[in-house]
Amino acid sequence: MPLIPNSKYKPFHFFRSGHFNTIYAATYKKHPTPIYKRKRIQTPDSDFFDVDWLQNSNNKYCVLLLHGLFGNSTSSYIRNTADYFFKNGYDVCAMNYRGESGEPNNKPHAYHAGFTDDVEQLINEIQQLDKYQHIIPIGFSLGGSILLNYLCKVHQPNDTFIKCAAAISAPLYLTEGAYLLNQKNNWLYWYYFKQKINRTAHLKKEQFLNAGIDFYALLAADNFFKVDTLYTAKVFGFESALDYYEKASVLPHLTNLKTPTLLLNALDDMMLGHNSYPAVLADQHEHLFFEMSNFGGHLGFNQKGNQYYTERVKWFMQFYNQ
Repeated sequence: MPLIPNSKYKPFHFFRSGHFNTIYAATYKKHPTPIYKRKRIQTPDSDFFDVDWLQNSNNKYCVLLLHGLFGNSTSSYIRNTADYFFKNGYDVCAMNYRGESGEPNNKPHAYHAGFTDDVEQLINEIQQLDKYQHIIPIGFSLGGSILLNYLCKVHQPNDTFIKCAAAISAPLYLTEGAYLLNQKNNWLYWYYFKQKINRTAHLKKEQFLNAGIDFYALLAADNFFKVDTLYTAKVFGFESALDYYEKASVLPHLTNLKTPTLLLNALDDMMLGHNSYPAVLADQHEHLFFEMSNFGGHLGFNQKGNQYYTERVKWFMQFYNQ
């Protein structure tokens, strides 16, 4: 059965705290700084996103990395994973979603947890290079949600270009995440996201006003329900924040997953609700390999040397003869 019952992640001391594990990985642990080569991708709707490459002249496998909310190719977890797989001989493509590569994009909208258009375009373009036999996508946090939505709703199961995939600290039911980030014990994470939201709003003020977004209400928003009502639902055509959460949550669609996929979520992840731990589904699923660790936090998984998730993804790839 694809349920992985006994996680091998056994941290010590302070790393048994989800908060400490999360914050240490993001702010204190030293991560490598890969030297990327950037390429800009033009989208059909006259917008763009940037991708950053590390190339070993590997003509067999490409590892595609999808970051989380307000992340990019310089996020610690992306740098760590890119460096790890590059040193293991793989070509690596780190995607920056619209507006996240250091330059505002052309449109008021950028991305959300269920927006798969740009990922689909990028995977198709990499396949059209006619260089790689397979691509291995790895999604982190919201990037895991985007990846799973793509695999469950868009990817054709008879297309073997993606032989396996992985999602780390991935929310499967968005309403829970928005609720949890509104809790007092998660104020630090909300504060971090709010700073990013306000910075983006100021950079794109004219675009937002022209799109009918209540700019000043957005700046005053004090939780994700308000942000997603004022912005995400508005620019992507959802009826409300709750409508967005329901339609972009991948949980109801996991039964459609046909690509072998590793899902690694920690029980002490403060941003994930109980619906993001699909043990019963995985136990009966042919393609969903679910590892539920007791510890790890959100994108933490600290240990000596590489982060635990890099080694688990490598193991999973080898399991499928990657």
